[in-house]
Amino acid sequence: MRAPALLRRSGPGVIARWSAALVVLALLMLVLVLVRFQLYAVRTGSMEPLFGPRDLVVVLRGEYRQGQPISFAHDGAVITHRFVSVNADGTFVTAGDANTTADPWVVQRRDVIGGVVASAPQLGYWFVYLKSIPGIGSLLAAVVGIRLLWSTAREFDDRTVGT
Repeated sequence: MRAPALLRRSGPGVIARWSAALVVLALLMLVLVLVRFQLYAVRTGSMEPLFGPRDLVVVLRGEYRQGQPISFAHDGAVITHRFVSVNADGTFVTAGDANTTADPWVVQRRDVIGGVVASAPQLGYWFVYLKSIPGIGSLLAAVVGIRLLWSTAREFDDRTVGT
């Protein structure tokens, strides 16, 4: 039995279309970053049930309000917790939704990246991986490998059907 014509297409055109799709995806990520959005992976369950570990959050830089989840820098990491209140000295009190108490630190206004405006479940670690050189390389290797395997399988199928 032969595969449908759409699945039997091969050649440089298919690889070019896949490459173009990857370039478009990379450009989309770049545009998001350039238009004041930052993407971060949630690493812990401190914001459950709103965000779970491995979720992707989209943060609008410089825009946030009290009561909103915000992302901020703390001890070299980016943390996403809810902006609870402002202290008299202008620092922020934050807390994870799953935590029963406020965070043991205060957040300086200069450390706030922005407010969370959207999220995507389970996409955070993929984002972190794919924005690295090994991640992009492995994605391209996988696309080329699948294409080669597909061509080999189709040739084998053609030979088997022809006998």
